Amino acid sequence: MAREHGRIFTSIWSDPDWRKLTARAQHLYLTLLSAPSLSYCGVADWRPKRMLQLADGWTLAGLDAGSAELVDRLYIVVDEGSEEVLVRSFIRNDGLMKQRHMGVSMAKAHSAVASNTLREVIVHELIRLRTDMPDLKGWASEMVQKLLTQPSVDPATYPLGHTPIHPVIDPPIQYESHPPIQPPRQPPSTPSPSPSPSPYSNSGYVSTEGHQRASIGPEPPPRCHKHINEPAVGSCGACGDYRRANADWHRRDEERAASAKATRRAVIDNCEFCDGQGNRIEPGELWELDLPVVKCDHVQPLSIADWISLDRTPTEADHA
Repeated sequence: MAREHGRIFTSIWSDPDWRKLTARAQHLYLTLLSAPSLSYCGVADWRPKRMLQLADGWTLAGLDAGSAELVDRLYIVVDEGSEEVLVRSFIRNDGLMKQRHMGVSMAKAHSAVASNTLREVIVHELIRLRTDMPDLKGWASEMVQKLLTQPSVDPATYPLGHTPIHPVIDPPIQYESHPPIQPPRQPPSTPSPSPSPSPYSNSGYVSTEGHQRASIGPEPPPRCHKHINEPAVGSCGACGDYRRANADWHRRDEERAASAKATRRAVIDNCEFCDGQGNRIEPGELWELDLPVVKCDHVQPLSIADWISLDRTPTEADHA
């Protein structure tokens, strides 16, 4: 029987860990939790390019950054080799183990999982759940009892989760050198003089956004150099570190954009020469003239002569 809904508790919005996630990470998590392909053991298809079709404007970079947050905080475990993703706490939160027959459905779904790592993480989560809730009816199933004896792995030791405590691959992977979470600062350059804003300019004041963006350094790649042109292997620890660095860069870039927006707003609000949109306020005595919209430079007012020079009212010469 196919799933028809995904269970989301309203208490999720009072969870401090959930509220620390960015909107893109929350959106991705809710998308996975309601995905038609999500099975009774919490595994869904992991096909990022196909997922982008579910929302207008969703970009691969944004999805990668959101998934990096969820992976790093153990909300999900991804195996890109098998194109599968596990919503780690699905079995615990969905409540399906309260019913014996749903425990059977969960065990059957587990047998269909291709990824060996995800299969072992599911067993680990089941063992934890049985320790916490030993009286659930789902444990009575013979299929579930056999499942609990299979190999298990703590997702906290998985290379794409938190920093690995020990290798889970035999033989151990020789990881590449990891990128720094904070990208290196760019060497300072000699500043060039800024041009004086023209009182007739429609371009507004000189923005510092370009400088602010340069100050956070170039965007780090979402994957390691070995896998930069292909989907990352699920057990590549270097890819996990690059993803976290990429997600951190996007977070700081959003903070930069928000700061720049707040700065622009403050400049406009404190300027006596322009309206709330950053446009110069026309003198009341010139209302009969056909004047263009002029962006304010927030530095000096326009004189009456300057305003008159901008008049677009046709003259007799124009009709000749």
